[in-house]
Amino acid sequence: MELSRSRLGGGGQGAAARPHLGQPRRGGRRARGPRPARRARLGAAVRPCAGAGAVRAVSGRAASAVRLALTGARATITLDRPEKLNALSVADLEDFATALGQVHAASEARVLVVTGTGARAFSSGVSLGDVAGADWSDNPLTALCDGLEQFPLPTICALNGGVWGGGAEIALACDFRIGVEGMVCAVPPARLGIHYEPGGIARAMRKLGAQTARRLFLAAEQFDDKALLALGFVDRLVAPQALAAAVDALADRIAGLAPLAVQGMKRTIVELAENRLDGEAARARIAQAWASADLREGLAAMKEKRAPQFRGE
Repeated sequence: MELSRSRLGGGGQGAAARPHLGQPRRGGRRARGPRPARRARLGAAVRPCAGAGAVRAVSGRAASAVRLALTGARATITLDRPEKLNALSVADLEDFATALGQVHAASEARVLVVTGTGARAFSSGVSLGDVAGADWSDNPLTALCDGLEQFPLPTICALNGGVWGGGAEIALACDFRIGVEGMVCAVPPARLGIHYEPGGIARAMRKLGAQTARRLFLAAEQFDDKALLALGFVDRLVAPQALAAAVDALADRIAGLAPLAVQGMKRTIVELAENRLDGEAARARIAQAWASADLREGLAAMKEKRAPQFRGE
């Protein structure tokens, strides 16, 4: 099966209508900014959630493993195939990208959580059934992770269990990672004769350093929870029963901050990490924040000793 660029958002019909994930938003609108080199596909046929907090599949496929919930300022994408360690098919990757598009269109959303179902695994990456016999020259997983890393909202990966293969790349594409005690991580392509996508290796090098990337990809080393914390793969380790509360606390903290400033600084961090800062666009984001109603509200709230009510304006 050939995975063409047009299927995953690299061009073709309808590409112009898809929202661009790498730009900070202003209310329900997107601020102008540089376009990333690669984008994940954003499906146009996605239907909204059934209501605030309702969890549903994001496509009409009964077999989809991707669920989306929108609850006020928080969006949650859940990988839901626990009997297969939350492995994802190529169609699931497209559903994931579709979910990102829906979150991007939800003007009230300020933070995105990505997690898995069950206690055994966050994700074991792409299903081996989809890996075998496919043309992965235009890798759909790395394209999705590019879109996730460049997503304008802050992202939290709630690692509910072990992480294998492409699941590690999804986790590393998020801004924050909270793991559970007892989790492990391994990236086994070398055991299968697969050369991992350079974009995914580069992501691991940016987040973890070149030597840890060597251990992950060249030695196919498995890391336990304490090693993952020491290496910076996770920011925190908590008991499994404390994961939800830890994620809620971080998500609530981020959702209460000024969205123009947060999203603008995230964009700057991503560009600096990739050594491609657009200085003019960064200065425009800074000027926008200085001129914003949010800044006036933040200063007023500090003076009045109350919690600010930011609107992203």
